[in-house]
Amino acid sequence: MKNSKYIIQLLILTLLVLFIGCEDIHDDPYNPKILFQMVWDIYTINLDGTELENLTFSSYDAYHGSPQFTPDGSNIIFSRQQNGHSQIFIMDIDGENETNLSNSTSDEYDPHIAPNGQLITFISEVDSITNVFLMNFDGSNKIQLTNSEARNYYEPTFSSDGEKIYYSAYENTANYYSMNLTSGVVSKINGEYPVIKPQISPLSDKIVYSTYRPAQTQNIYVCDSNGNNEIQVTTVGNCEKPKFSPDGSHIIYNNASTEGWKVYYTDLNGDNHTFITEGVSGAFTPDGGGLIYESFDEDGIHLYFINLDNNEKRLITSEGEWEYHSIQVQPN
Repeated sequence: MKNSKYIIQLLILTLLVLFIGCEDIHDDPYNPKILFQMVWDIYTINLDGTELENLTFSSYDAYHGSPQFTPDGSNIIFSRQQNGHSQIFIMDIDGENETNLSNSTSDEYDPHIAPNGQLITFISEVDSITNVFLMNFDGSNKIQLTNSEARNYYEPTFSSDGEKIYYSAYENTANYYSMNLTSGVVSKINGEYPVIKPQISPLSDKIVYSTYRPAQTQNIYVCDSNGNNEIQVTTVGNCEKPKFSPDGSHIIYNNASTEGWKVYYTDLNGDNHTFITEGVSGAFTPDGGGLIYESFDEDGIHLYFINLDNNEKRLITSEGEWEYHSIQVQPN
């Protein structure tokens, strides 16, 4: 009888330990995929550093770039250049069910998906002449939006409300334009100085970018979505690749100093510059509470996560010989 009672108690204790163990595993259920391009291929890895996956396996016979999660986080769009020909593809987040959306004899690349997930803007190139196009999510109904042989168009993107497309055009300098998709009205954003790596605010009301001015190295500027009310955010120089926080209230940027690359955080007026970490910024988590960034040390290049509330850091990738590009966090 005593033995039976002991066995029952032992079983209860075992089940309790298992239950507590399962709870511990799921204490922090937020573990999204991190998407990035490295060398020729596209990869994902979980935020906790598990399940590193090469999704494209090029074997160096193809180049994959411009990866982007769809708004619901279930698919990835990207471009592939193979045998001198570029096309736009979509695949599941595990790399399965790859589909060519372009199916075109022209080169098509630089895809960007609309916030509602229904449209894709991209660059189409024929005989070295580039133009901005629009197509449905499934690759149908392609529409040419620009028509110029004098400009080299690149990096089109949607405003966060989906009402405009912004794109860069090289005309002896890097200029920036917007096109209203309803009216077709095209507006030039910048003045005489180039716009480098612009980003549209999540609120669609501001643009942040870096640029060169006379007697200055590269600094960060913010302006209204129509190019007005420009504010210089940094003055120290050697600042680049700014990004808005998910709520549009702050900016992160990279600064190169004699001590190496550093990541800073500031408001839209350039007040209260706060040092975050050494390294190069990659992407915010969707809630704005964390940042994915690259760090360089004697062991290579690694991805890290930093909690912006308490500055706690966590290593994501343990090995890295190459730089990470187009870093994104899977949408919620």
